Amino acid sequence: MKKALYILLVFMLCFLLSSCNTEEKTESDPYINKLRQTAADIVQCFDDNNIDELSEMISQSSHDKYYIETQIKEAFEFYNGKSVEFTAMNFQREGLMMDFEDVQRYYDPMITIETDAGRKYRIYFQYYFVDKDVPDNMGITFIKLFEVIPKQQDELHAYIGGDISANYEYTGGVPFTRKPEYTNAVKKQ
Repeated sequence: MKKALYILLVFMLCFLLSSCNTEEKTESDPYINKLRQTAADIVQCFDDNNIDELSEMISQSSHDKYYIETQIKEAFEFYNGKSVEFTAMNFQREGLMMDFEDVQRYYDPMITIETDAGRKYRIYFQYYFVDKDVPDNMGITFIKLFEVIPKQQDELHAYIGGDISANYEYTGGVPFTRKPEYTNAVKKQ
């Protein structure tokens, strides 16, 4: 009985130590650190209505397909107030590796925001660090702005670097708010 208890105690100690080690790795991961800074920069751009700085963060491939500055301007119209609190999360690595080398490496983090106007938002963005097939994807490929509405489904307000109408059809009807005069800023191919 003592031996079983000793083994269990050693196992629990190893588990706790490995958990602490994982946390340290996450904190020192340069990809995660870059994503945290990018999330803070995105929130600052929304707070300051800084179209130019946010546009510079968007990938060339998205600029080629969409009128990014127009999409950003339209997104800012839906963002009410200045952030008083935000949290960036969901730093799960996606992509492909070949022979232990990244062929494609990207992340899809989420930012939760509360503003001084009492509004709550979620911003999802996709950030490519590596894409050997499409090098123009480097950076942010899209940003989606959702408003969190109590006791309702979140509403998609803006899609920078994407087609909000196509997203609506793909998701099976996630509610989104659009004014008739908005362009969706999709370039004709």
